[in-house]
Amino acid sequence: MPLNVKRIPAPVLEISSSEYSSARENTFRSTLRLFFTDLVNSVNNGAVGDFSVQTETGTARTLTAFDQNSIISFTSSSAITVTLPVNTSEELNNGFQVRLDRDGTGTLTVVAEAGATVNSAAGLTARATYSSVTIVKTALNLYKLTGDSA
Repeated sequence: MPLNVKRIPAPVLEISSSEYSSARENTFRSTLRLFFTDLVNSVNNGAVGDFSVQTETGTARTLTAFDQNSIISFTSSSAITVTLPVNTSEELNNGFQVRLDRDGTGTLTVVAEAGATVNSAAGLTARATYSSVTIVKTALNLYKLTGDSA
């Protein structure tokens, strides 16, 4: 679950006739209202559903919780370094996911901060212009890079 989404208890869906009171009904209605408000806010803020798209013109970026469920388009013609943080500098939840697109001519390389590890079958560099790689945090300070890498 992303950092910006709080857990809310599931509402009790039944009240027996012996337990019914207007106060319990009001509590039930308030709980449902909060549940659906939080659900709508989660969807609208990108915690659930569509990816947000960001354009990055710089040559260095450290991923943050804000990048959860994002597609980041790197457009620089110079070499680009994307850093994966350790939990002490930026706490990313397990399951954190981001797609990195190399849309410029600059080489896009992923590195891990000291204390973190990134695993990849092919390498840590997006292979060519218009290549995409995906980063997923799989455990504490452990990431997996998949996609068109070399």
